[in-house]
Amino acid sequence: MLGVEEEEGPNINSAAIAAMVDVGDASGALEHSVLDAGDTSSGPVDVDLTLTVPHAAHASIEPRTSIARFGENGGLDVWTGTQDPFFVRDSLADEFGLDRDKVVVHGMRMGGGFGARTIVAAEMEAARLAKLCGRPVKVQWSRSDEFRAGFHRPPSSHRIRLSADAAGRITNWHHAFRSGHIIFTSAAMGPGLQLATSFVADPGVARGSIPPYAADASRVEFQDVRLPVKTGPWRGLGAAANHWAVETAIDALARAKGIDPLDMRLKSIKPEHARLSTVLTEAAEMAGWASRPKDSRNESWGLACGIYKDMSYAAAVARVTRRDAGYTVSGLWCAHDCGLVINPDQVRAQVEGNLVWGIGMALREELVVGDGRILPESFFDYPLPVLSDVPSIEIRLIEAATSRRVLARPRSSAERRPSPAPSRR
Repeated sequence: MLGVEEEEGPNINSAAIAAMVDVGDASGALEHSVLDAGDTSSGPVDVDLTLTVPHAAHASIEPRTSIARFGENGGLDVWTGTQDPFFVRDSLADEFGLDRDKVVVHGMRMGGGFGARTIVAAEMEAARLAKLCGRPVKVQWSRSDEFRAGFHRPPSSHRIRLSADAAGRITNWHHAFRSGHIIFTSAAMGPGLQLATSFVADPGVARGSIPPYAADASRVEFQDVRLPVKTGPWRGLGAAANHWAVETAIDALARAKGIDPLDMRLKSIKPEHARLSTVLTEAAEMAGWASRPKDSRNESWGLACGIYKDMSYAAAVARVTRRDAGYTVSGLWCAHDCGLVINPDQVRAQVEGNLVWGIGMALREELVVGDGRILPESFFDYPLPVLSDVPSIEIRLIEAATSRRVLARPRSSAERRPSPAPSRR
């Protein structure tokens, strides 16, 4: 008979966690500077935004599972779906005092990783039980286990203050934000390491925070906060939240100056990011941005662009329709430049999955904490995008070296709907 004891966590809720990362007025210098070029402290501002990003779950289709077996020779075999089999091998070898060549990790297919399968969780549980029982053991997490025992995207809070001249040239850019840890996740680090990382900037939190837009003076600073909930990598680390904050701010500045959001971006993008200008122009052309209706009460259009890890350039246009039940994304166009395209269908599937994931991020997803625990226990409790939320999607792949379009032809409505296989979940 195996007895299981659970320890209750601190009695916290989502509001308390949000207060821990609240950036406030960000009047003083935060712990870590990402970009510091010129004095951004003086002069009036045209835009002063405070934006919040909620706690969110990976919500992969397959809860994690693992099988462990100790052999007669003292070796350990583990079957698992993981994003880092070598880390699993090394962690298990250290835990059981085995040479690394005595631990064999059989990497299996998994129903979604998104950064969640980067730590050793079910694998360690299965191995410990197999050692205890003296026979092979399979550990299968439930959906509730995934929500409560896994780590999730940290909440963050952003304060962005911008100013520009009458022509739209950005004169000041100041972005200050606070977030839970990502790379230095409490899900994989003990208290000692957590204390040490309090003095080191978490690169996952900073990812994507440097704007691609030129300004006379720019400052980007942040503080990573140790939270009483497990946080960690979530498909792009901090880039999704930071890009959203940056693009929301540049949109607000365009409105404040009475400039078209596309023109504002194109005149502000730094010269070294010509590839970003290209995908932005392509996405706008696909969507018919110039001829979009500008005075409709029930339909709005938005666009955004960004660079990931200085290598991949993307821009998207969304048409959003207001309905009685709320907002619906009724059209998506995306231009993507990731360099040389070897398998266009696979790249397009990745882009489709990201676009559907973006719908969930923008309109639906929030992981609620109450009474000291994560409240969702299933997908009935955690709202995800479903097929009816997915609009027609058009994707254009661009190879910068040759300025060649790949799969540029429009597709029918049936073709544009992502199949279940490449979608986010």
